[in-house]
Amino acid sequence: MVHGGPTARVPRQFILARQFWTNQGYAIFDVDHRGSTSYGRRYRDALKGAWGVIDAQDVKDAVDYLIQQGTVAQKVAIKGGSAGGYAVQRALTLFPDTFQAGASYFGIGNLITLTKLTHKFESKYMDWLMGNSLSDAEGEQIFKDRSPINHLDKLKSPMILFQGKDDKVVTPEVSREMVEILNKKGILNEYVEYEGEGHGFRKKENNIDALTREAAFFRKVLWEGH
Repeated sequence: MVHGGPTARVPRQFILARQFWTNQGYAIFDVDHRGSTSYGRRYRDALKGAWGVIDAQDVKDAVDYLIQQGTVAQKVAIKGGSAGGYAVQRALTLFPDTFQAGASYFGIGNLITLTKLTHKFESKYMDWLMGNSLSDAEGEQIFKDRSPINHLDKLKSPMILFQGKDDKVVTPEVSREMVEILNKKGILNEYVEYEGEGHGFRKKENNIDALTREAAFFRKVLWEGH
């Protein structure tokens, strides 16, 4: 699991969604990658200009370590929402042999599309995270290079994507653009878009539906061999 933010952290409380997975026999590793809060400014500021690089690398290194220790099997799914959803798509395209499936909730496939469509409140946050802006050719190239949508030739793992139709932070166009290309390339995927939901689902029935669909997707990919 990869948290949103990305300069946030894993919640330190009982979360039923975690129990949902452990009750089905999954081991859970909830990652506080570099850039997460509560570990000091140096740890948080390590993400400055390195979003989409060190966070994804931290997740991969953690999984590699757990496999080497024999703690988990080599059937690994990755999930996250918002910036965590971006980490899912980024990790699946950067490290195609590490993960066997992914679930991206209102995640980001194209950083350029996100920057152009997101609300003004977070518009300059992207510049800090990327270490540059779209205002010059160098910055635009960085945004392109770190956009998972431009590296789908490396993608091997099936992916399920969830999106709120009223999301103003990561707008539906961002997810729809990714799905369109996944379909064109014949990569196994599912896309679920919820009416009346924004950036983070609020309705109980939609959260239950999303978890149910996600579990079914993972079961199909990881255990039934589809």
